[in-house]
Amino acid sequence: MQRLSSGPRLVHILIATLVIGYVLIAYKVLFHDDLAASSTADTSAALKMQVSDCRKTTIQQSQELKTARQSLSELQLQLDDTAKKLAEATASAVAPKPVASAIRPGVIVLGMHRSGTSALGGLINKMGLKTGGPLIQAAEDNEKGFFERIDVVLQDDYLMQKQGVHYSHNTYRYDALVGIKHILNDDGGKFFKEGQRGLAFLNNPESYPWMLKDPRLCITLRTWLPLLNFVPAVLFTYRHPMDVALSMNKREFERFAVNKGLRLWYVYNKRAILQSHDLCRVVTSHRKVMQQPHEELARIFDELHGCGVDVPHQLTDQEVSSFIDIKLQHGRSTLKDHTCDEDLTQIVPPASWPTTDPQHIRLYREAMRVYCAMEDGRAFLPGFQFAEFVKDD
Repeated sequence: MQRLSSGPRLVHILIATLVIGYVLIAYKVLFHDDLAASSTADTSAALKMQVSDCRKTTIQQSQELKTARQSLSELQLQLDDTAKKLAEATASAVAPKPVASAIRPGVIVLGMHRSGTSALGGLINKMGLKTGGPLIQAAEDNEKGFFERIDVVLQDDYLMQKQGVHYSHNTYRYDALVGIKHILNDDGGKFFKEGQRGLAFLNNPESYPWMLKDPRLCITLRTWLPLLNFVPAVLFTYRHPMDVALSMNKREFERFAVNKGLRLWYVYNKRAILQSHDLCRVVTSHRKVMQQPHEELARIFDELHGCGVDVPHQLTDQEVSSFIDIKLQHGRSTLKDHTCDEDLTQIVPPASWPTTDPQHIRLYREAMRVYCAMEDGRAFLPGFQFAEFVKDD
């Protein structure tokens, strides 16, 4: 009986198990789909938020890009305007305008030999600038006088000789610092005896305002400057290279070959320009002084005052006319030469120097390049390049 009674129980257990299984399956099916649907909804909402945020970021970046482009455009306009102003300033540039930073005791006249420095020095002397003395006397080739202190000229010769340099050769080798060293090491006082005489005048307040002139100062200037109590102004003058070279070729005690004269012209002017670049410098030329002496001397007077040199007075027309004699010019090509209007890479020496030597032609073209740059002011601007191949050895 007991075996028969256990059968229905087993059946009931099996039925209950099946029912529970079906219930679990149904629960899984029903509630899993709900969870999946809920997860999908959540994912969709998150994606929508990301898309919205991306759109906002894109819009913001677009606005920033627009602003940046506008700022760049404004900056470009400013750069264009600055470039235009710089181009205009460069186009109109001439020799730098002198700027006074102090009262200056006097002026040093710089210029190559045979370049009209004596005529200019004499005119400046007539304006009331003192030279002291004794001075080199007038000569047949310079009837109005040289206006050069003998002691300074002699000392310049000694300074150069000490370094194996002469006024007519090897001047490109002169070292101003070595010159100062030689002065400081002059225990006996004999080497710089003439220089001491010159400095006694130049550093004496009773000598102000003074004028100092010697073409050799184009070479030795930086040796003298540290020895002066105050920094002077510079009056620089130049002349056409062929005028200078031909004058030295005809001068009785020189008779230099024309190509040698051109090399000397080049080195003297190069060193004078480079050594005076940071000084208050007034620039003129022999051509301007001879062509329009009254206007040019009035300008020089004003610009020297602008440098702080207390020039006593201007010259009257009569004083200028009595001193300037165009017949005293040693050559007059500067008054009629128009070479600067030509292609300087193709020019050849004039008939006054009939040479076909390629080295002579190269030298002439380089000298004329610098001369024309002095004429339009470029040679006095920072960065102007001088050739290294031109030497006076």
